[in-house]
This record gives sequence, structure tokens and C-alpha cells, in this order.
Amino acid sequence: MVNNTDYLKAEIKKTRLNTKEKILDTLKKIDELKQLNTEFSTVEQNRNLLKCLVASLLTNLEEKNGEIEELEKLSLKSLFSSVTGTKSGKLDNLRDEYLQLSKRYDDVKKELATIEFEYEILNRKLDNLTKLKKELEVLSDIREKELLSENSTQGHTLKQIVNDKLEEVDKKENIERTIDIISQLFTKLTLLNAALRDIEGSKSWGSRRKFKYSSIQGDRALTKAKEYNLDCKLLINKLEHFLRYLGYSDVGINLRLLKVENFSGSIFQNIFSDLIIQRRVADAIDNVEQVYRDVNIIKNNLNKALAESDKKIERLENVKKQVILE
Repeated sequence: MVNNTDYLKAEIKKTRLNTKEKILDTLKKIDELKQLNTEFSTVEQNRNLLKCLVASLLTNLEEKNGEIEELEKLSLKSLFSSVTGTKSGKLDNLRDEYLQLSKRYDDVKKELATIEFEYEILNRKLDNLTKLKKELEVLSDIREKELLSENSTQGHTLKQIVNDKLEEVDKKENIERTIDIISQLFTKLTLLNAALRDIEGSKSWGSRRKFKYSSIQGDRALTKAKEYNLDCKLLINKLEHFLRYLGYSDVGINLRLLKVENFSGSIFQNIFSDLIIQRRVADAIDNVEQVYRDVNIIKNNLNKALAESDKKIERLENVKKQVILE
């Protein structure tokens, strides 16, 4: 009596072996077709050259035919013989040249037709390469699921690789989000810097004539500075959160700004107050630019980490393929 459990196990093993064999067979076909790429490139290059040659010969034929027609018209004039030689000799030469060009044109067209046929055959074969690659992906997914369901050394190894890859993909996505936050922060820092420089440029220096305009300009710039200041601080908090999640534990970005909420237009009324404000504004501008430089260093480090993450994901994917084929 046949044991059902043993029979099922044998069938499962047989199915899995069949999947592996299909993968190996598909890989063999892909390798064979890949060798056609060089041949296809050569044929394609020759095809393009012949197409250009056919076009050039056709143009020459049309020009030569035009010359013949023109000489045939001029043959009616007696002056023609004395200037260019005998009519019949010149026309015969042109007709001979036309016939030679026409023969050359026909030969090249035949050669082009032959290479077009070869090009189409190779192109269809390379289309099969795309289909085979998709088929390989499907078979690899099936094989991966089969191995992951196994309680075997190969199955456990594959599970570890898959988990490592998922963790690395998650890390990469967080690095990309962090870089995006930095880009947003750079935009706001630039706007904040511009607003602070508007405040700096609105100084009255005690001039009664300029005071009214300077006060209005200063108030507007202060309103913008408040808005951008808040935006920057929110983005910095968000950035520090993501950086800590990525393992940058010692990150501290200090955006020290003048207390814009305490400013008012009346503060520009005398030169003493104006000098104090300008000193504070200059300090704030220096701080904003320093924050930009500090964050840019972090961005460069993140870009390097992103490149390393891409390499690790690719490396894990290659190892996974090797395990699937074992």
C-alpha cells in the first residue's frame, strides 16, 4: 500500500526539480540569444549604411537624368556643338553613366533587401529574448516560493537573504525620504536668507526721508521671515527624527535666529536701535548659511549611503539568484 504522505512529498520534489530544470533551460536559451546582440548590431549598422547609400544613388540618378533631359533640349541649338563638343558624344557619355548608376542602384537595393530580411529574423529572435527574460522572472518567483516553504538549509538561507534585502530596501526608502526633506529645507533656508537680507536692506540709519519706506519694507520682510523661520524649524525637527531613525544619533542642527516676533516698524526710528538690529540680522544670516553648510554635509553623506544601499541590494539579489539555482 502506497503511503499518501510519501507520495505527496515525492510529487512536490518532482515539481520543484521541474521548476529548476525549466529555469536552467530558459537561462541556456537566454545565453544563446544574447550572443546574437553583437551580430544584430553589425547587421543593423550595415543596414543603415546601405539605406543611406540607396538614398544617395537615387539622388545621383535623378540629377543625371535631369542633365540628360537638359542636353536633349540644348541639342536643338547649333551653339551647343561649338561650346560643349558633339551632341551625340556628350549624351552617350551621360547615358552610359546613368546606366552604370542605375545598375549600381539595383545591386545595392538587392543587397539591402537581403540584409533587411536578416535584420527582421534577428529582431524577432531578440524579441523572444525579452519574452524569455519575463518567463525566467516568473519561474524564479515560483522557485523562490517553493524554497521559502521548505524546512531546509537552502530554504533558511534564502529566508535570511530575503529579510536582509527587505531591511535594506526599507533603509534605502528612508534615506530617499530624508534627502527629500533636506531639499525642502534648502528651499526654505534660501527664502529665509532672502527675507533676512530684505530686513538688512531696509535700514533707515536715522534718515527721516527713508524711514517710512524702510519701515514698511522691514515689516513685510519680518512677516516673511517669521513664516520661513517656522517652516525651517519644523523641517529640521522632521529631519533630525529621520536621521536618528537611520542611526545618526549625535545630530543636532541649531537654527539660531533673531526673535522676529519682537520686531516692529517703530524700531527703525533711531540709529542706535537700527545698529543693534542690523547686528542681530547679520548674525541670523550667518547662522542660516552655516545651517545650510552643515546640512549639505549630511546630504553628501546620505548620497554616499544611498549608493552603498543600492550596491548591497544588488549584491543580495545576485546571491538570491544563486541560491535559487542551487
